[in-house]
Amino acid sequence: MEDLVYVAAPYNDPNPDVVNERMKRLTKQVAQMMSSGMHVFCPNIYLHPIAQIGELSTRWEYWESYCRAVLGRCQKMIVLMFEDWKLSTGVEFEIKIAEEEGIPVEYVMPTVGFEDEDDEPFNEFKLPDWEELKMRKERGEVLCPIDEFVYSNEPAAPEEAKAWRGEMSQVLDAAYMLGLQVGLKR
Repeated sequence: MEDLVYVAAPYNDPNPDVVNERMKRLTKQVAQMMSSGMHVFCPNIYLHPIAQIGELSTRWEYWESYCRAVLGRCQKMIVLMFEDWKLSTGVEFEIKIAEEEGIPVEYVMPTVGFEDEDDEPFNEFKLPDWEELKMRKERGEVLCPIDEFVYSNEPAAPEEAKAWRGEMSQVLDAAYMLGLQVGLKR
C-alpha cells in the first residue's frame, strides 16, 4: 500500500482574495504532486468548499480534531513553504501533531506560482531575523530546518553576517526560480 502524505499549507487571511489565490496555487501544487504518483491529502483543499458552502468556521480551532484524526492516519507530512507559512496557526499545530505522532515532516518550496507573466514571484525567500530566532530558541520553540540553519551558522560579525545573508538568499532564490524543490527533512 502506498504511503498517504498529509500536505500542510497556510490558509486563513483577513483578505478573501489572498485565501482564494492561496487555494488556487495550493490546488495546482497538490495536483502536480498527485500527477507524480503521490497519494496526498490536503485539508485546505478538502475543507475550503465545505466551509464556504456549509457556512462553517475556517478557524483552526474548529477543524483541529478533524485534521488530527486524518494526520494520525498518514505516514508523512509535507509542509509547503508558501509565503507566511511560518505565521500560520494551523501549520504550526499540524507540525506539532506530526511530531507528537512520530510522523516525519518534510519542508518543500512550492514549484507553482502565478500564471500571469507580469506578476511578481509570490515566494521570494527571505531569511529570518537572527535576533527573532534567538528569542524563539530561548522560549523553547523548535525551529524549522532553515531557521535552525540560519541560527546555527550566521556569522556574529555584522559585516560578515550581511554578506552571508546575501549569499544564502541568492542561493535559495535561485533554487526557487529554477523550480527546484528544496526538501528539508526534520
